[in-house]
Amino acid sequence: MISCGATEPTLAATAQDRPPPPNLEINVVQHRPASLVPRVDWRASAIERAPMALTAGDGTGLRLVSVTGTVVIADPLAFTELHLTFENPESRRREGRFEFDLPPGAALSRLAMQIGKRWMEGEVVERSAGRRTFETYVHDRPRVDPALLEQSGANRVSARVFPIQPRERKQIIISYSQPLIGGDESYRLPLQGLPELDALDVRVIVKTIAEHGASQRVVEVNERSFAPKRDLIVALDGGQDAGALRADELVAVRVRPRLADADSVDPVDGLTVLFDTSASSAQGYDREVDRLGAMLQALGDVPVRVVAFDQTVSLIHDGPAAGALGDPLASLRARRGFGASDLHAALSHAVVRTASSRRLLIWSDGIATAGEVEGAALVAVAQTLHFTRIDAYASSTSADRALLGTLASAATRAGFVVGPDLAGAELVESLARPGFDAVEVRVAGADWSYPRSLEGFAPGDDVVVVASFPHAAPEEVYVGFSDPRLPDHVVPTSDAAVPLVLRAVARARVDELQQQLEHSKSPAEAAQLREHLVELAVDNRLLTPHTALLVLESEAEYRRYGIQRAGRSDILTVGPKGVELVRRGGRASASADDDRLADAREPEDAIDEVSRDAGVLGVLGQAGNGDAEVWGGLTGEVGEALGAGGLGLVGTGRGGGGGGEGTIGLGNTELIGKGASEGTIGIGNSGLIGNGGGGGTGAGYGRGSGAGFGGRGVRVPAVRQAAATVSGSLDKDIIRRVVRSRINEVRHCYNAGLMRNPNLAGRVEVQFVIDERGSVDAASVASSSLEDQQVATCIANATRRWRFPKPPGGGSVIVKYPFMLDPGGATMASSWRPAASRAPRRRPGDPSDANGAKWAGSAQSGRYGSLRDLVANGQFEQAQTKAWDWATTEPDNALALVALGELLELDGQRELAARVYGSLIDLHPERADMRRAASARLEALDESARALAIDSFRKAVEQRPDQINGHRQLAWALAKDRRYEQAFEVLGDAIDTPIPAGRFNGVKALLREDRELIAAAWLASEVTGQLALEARLRAAGVRPATAASLRLVANWETDATDVDILVVPEGRGDGRRHADVRTGFGPEAWISSAGRCPEAVNARVRYFNRGAMGYALGTVSSVAHDGAGNLSFHERPFVLMNGEGSVELGRFGA
Repeated sequence: MISCGATEPTLAATAQDRPPPPNLEINVVQHRPASLVPRVDWRASAIERAPMALTAGDGTGLRLVSVTGTVVIADPLAFTELHLTFENPESRRREGRFEFDLPPGAALSRLAMQIGKRWMEGEVVERSAGRRTFETYVHDRPRVDPALLEQSGANRVSARVFPIQPRERKQIIISYSQPLIGGDESYRLPLQGLPELDALDVRVIVKTIAEHGASQRVVEVNERSFAPKRDLIVALDGGQDAGALRADELVAVRVRPRLADADSVDPVDGLTVLFDTSASSAQGYDREVDRLGAMLQALGDVPVRVVAFDQTVSLIHDGPAAGALGDPLASLRARRGFGASDLHAALSHAVVRTASSRRLLIWSDGIATAGEVEGAALVAVAQTLHFTRIDAYASSTSADRALLGTLASAATRAGFVVGPDLAGAELVESLARPGFDAVEVRVAGADWSYPRSLEGFAPGDDVVVVASFPHAAPEEVYVGFSDPRLPDHVVPTSDAAVPLVLRAVARARVDELQQQLEHSKSPAEAAQLREHLVELAVDNRLLTPHTALLVLESEAEYRRYGIQRAGRSDILTVGPKGVELVRRGGRASASADDDRLADAREPEDAIDEVSRDAGVLGVLGQAGNGDAEVWGGLTGEVGEALGAGGLGLVGTGRGGGGGGEGTIGLGNTELIGKGASEGTIGIGNSGLIGNGGGGGTGAGYGRGSGAGFGGRGVRVPAVRQAAATVSGSLDKDIIRRVVRSRINEVRHCYNAGLMRNPNLAGRVEVQFVIDERGSVDAASVASSSLEDQQVATCIANATRRWRFPKPPGGGSVIVKYPFMLDPGGATMASSWRPAASRAPRRRPGDPSDANGAKWAGSAQSGRYGSLRDLVANGQFEQAQTKAWDWATTEPDNALALVALGELLELDGQRELAARVYGSLIDLHPERADMRRAASARLEALDESARALAIDSFRKAVEQRPDQINGHRQLAWALAKDRRYEQAFEVLGDAIDTPIPAGRFNGVKALLREDRELIAAAWLASEVTGQLALEARLRAAGVRPATAASLRLVANWETDATDVDILVVPEGRGDGRRHADVRTGFGPEAWISSAGRCPEAVNARVRYFNRGAMGYALGTVSSVAHDGAGNLSFHERPFVLMNGEGSVELGRFGA
């Protein structure tokens, strides 16, 4: 249902002086103020993919219940605010990934999420810092609701939302501003492809000119039980080739430069088409092939070479265009959209370089995901080609038109970007127009403007230019062009909301910096530009490739993680009269609803809601800094506090289950730890001692000898506090009590060391500085007698998170605090000591127990599980048919692609399987976990796919250097390629890379052993220069391995999960568990060496702790060493879906 409101008068424009335009002897078009009348229409989208979705970790979609939108259109800008409601239909917690397609040129500036009964606003932060904070938050507080929104393509954003509670309706607000560059469509709201909605409500406010001044018109669309089959279009009847807004000294102006007919001929007499067949083209692939066919038919006898590319390159046709309409086009259609996009390799390929035509058309979304992906590198290779003109066809609305435009300007004659809605003769006619050769854009009287050229623009395209003036912006703005064929434009301006125009200017400045960054050749200059870009984006709430939007549960949580919200830019929203501001730290604008911002709540309310998931002794780091705030006023015995391993006593404490191996955790795991770990006491949720949110289900078990309660022995590790030295005004007893409340964090560091060395003991003294707010400003290891310095560093890092009362009178307090660490300093209570005749205690389903209940059953389910069942029952063809249907109907479903790839492998179609696995890279280029998952499967295929695997492993390390498992996988991929020196250096960098506290325990020791193996292989491969290499290895402190060994290592690509590997030796021989990572990703290792190697082993894997993350894509890799530097490798990928059941991986030979 569509309804139009009556004209609503607003304030009239204010007259302002303006300088006269320059007196130039050129054609000038004088525009007049236009009265705009909105007209709603529904039109088909150029892409078939749903524009928004929230998908659970197991690949299933969460239902989109309703969409409520408010749009403000003020030519040439628009602002959109969408309120989305999703529903988790299942009775379990799930992680979700929210994806959203933005219009071209849009600037996303808001993500708000409803948490409980209130709204929390996302904060724009530097991207890597946002990722670290999000993941730390998920691990520290797994039952709360953070979200992290990142740019995953030129115009596509993706958010991790965790967790989505059972049967919960998750509500999200997202808003963005955009330039109006849609031609006669003016404004488009993408809706096509959405499922049936309970409700669709959209209100559109159009700013226009009326007889007595400015006014606005309102259009409303209201639908119920509605499945959108088209996009919503708002056309502006009465609009012209230009429009402009002014706000203070700022201007945004739209012009549509056109060429005269006599200047508009550049005929297509020969053409090479580089057609993108990567996975990002899979949605609507047949439609794109049809459009290519229509263009070829319109070209007739014109010579054409058609080249398909993704991670491979293939010649499809070479001859008259019409000759491609038969078998060549059929073969292109059969190729399907799979694989990563290596545009650089395609441009460099001989089949492109040897083409006889002088024109190139790149048919792609312009998003390179493999090989050289930076714009400067792509432009550089394009400039070496023999083509005199390059054009680009943007195959989707999410295409990187900026990059495509730059490529279109790389040849001697300028081309431009067209699409995605042109086809046939219309497309050929468009390509026959000349491009703009280095046409400069100038705005008279402005001291800055952007863009400064028409690079990549086609005649008739809308160009939105933003500018700033030394003083108030003029009532008319003069836009000129350096090409005499183009007329200049004088455009009247109308008053606009300052924040809307300011956001457009900020976006333009960010784009300008990004362009400079991409062309920077100096690392120092690049770092400075990136820093400036991030600062500008953060201050103006803009999502960019270098920033992210982070939603935490409360204001206190932002403070805890050092994210300052005070003084940041206010938030744009839509009120009854149009764009308004939500003031930070207070109420919204006068017309905004009371519940728009959590910032509007009183601080005490925020503290009450935050503290429900906290742990020990006051809301440390959340409520405030005074003694009463930190200690909860000491009115009760023990308050509430946040802390890994805290004891939640009297009140609602988080509990301590996750604090460390062998600790006592009081949390919500029933009276005596339902599912508690080996030897762990888990208390809570009984009404007796608090209602904790943590619990004894964390890493509260011991696997090493005497490494914790319920370990293999009966010793209990002791952590004692010695006398501290305090310099400052804070009472020593207060400091001692705070340290005591956080002692589990110290114990956690020590237990991690005991896993590596069960006899580790000694004294660690940590020096830290408490600032005037009670925060730990700096911390370091003053002295340590431990052999394992990782433990001392871990303790120092932990102290940085502690909070103390404010020192009386201000100033800093310097503390030296010693800890005595003893692996057997206490004895277990007799009721918990196992009898001498009994077997050692195991945590439920311990991997050393081959008959444990949790190994039984199937680890897969759903469509993937049914396909495996078909194969197991000998129905391979039926399984393959179903897998093709799944992957082609859901081309962005990672599990569907994995299933198809596995079946193609079984069928011997390894090249196609490699393209299918490469699709995971193309669909998720910004996700290091998906890159690693794809690379592991590519690596396991054969040597031909290894180059892409290494490339993607390397990019994953660049994206997430803190995920140390990625370094190891890259190093071993290089070693398999006999690039031992590079592998050795990668491992050295990994060993020196800081890792988050409590993550990847034991991995550094594993990396050192890996480096010894690679050193042995490197030394054995050196025919000459062995002495120099031996000296280099000695200098690095590395002894090449000389003993035969076998190691099996599991990696998996889900966070906050624990995967176990069970290894059963054949015959004589045994091994040890190593690097037992329980917080996601792996590695988890089993190693046999020193004469204990069995002839072979059998292995299987399963989840120990699945959490809310859904399925895990993983690989178990074996490395066998003969003791003389010869290595052999085997990889077995796996998929884990269910919390019970295991995946049999078969036999690994030594």
